[in-house]
Amino acid sequence: RLAADGALPGTFYLHQWKDGSTLISKDKGATFTATGGKLASYTHWSQLKGVPGRAGHLWFVHGRDHAANPDALSRSTDGGVTWTSLPFFDQAWAFGYGKAKDNSDYPTLFVYGRSATDAAWGVWRSTDEGDSWDRVAEYPLGIFDAVMVIAGDMEIFGRVYIGWSGNSFAYGQPTSSNKP
Repeated sequence: RLAADGALPGTFYLHQWKDGSTLISKDKGATFTATGGKLASYTHWSQLKGVPGRAGHLWFVHGRDHAANPDALSRSTDGGVTWTSLPFFDQAWAFGYGKAKDNSDYPTLFVYGRSATDAAWGVWRSTDEGDSWDRVAEYPLGIFDAVMVIAGDMEIFGRVYIGWSGNSFAYGQPTSSNKP
């Protein structure tokens, strides 16, 4: 998986599928060097993304179809040199950013995955850099299909878009009775 840095022009990160290593390029992708950081390996549907406006901040979901606690969701704040697993999920398939909550300058995080504590699948939202998670949708719309893409709206707090592998897309947002 390849991801652009969210704040450093010409900087890219690469996750090596086979061995889980993280590579960095600071010359627009002409050359890559190992950061020393390791993630899950053999992850067919993994996603790696840089955080908008945050140099060196990266998030990774393994996309495996089996429980892999604690490395389903991991983050780095030093350009992939070190990674921290967030043990809330034991499966995480898709990941995206959305508009930050009013009192925060860090984007809202959205994950489609399964909670490690109660095996509840759904779309989860964090407004505190992954310290806590709220399920904002159960297994989306009851469709028996894999969520492949999730993205929060960068202009409207709480709005999230979900794309399946073959059954269209949907979006949702908090209602006045369900304030963020």
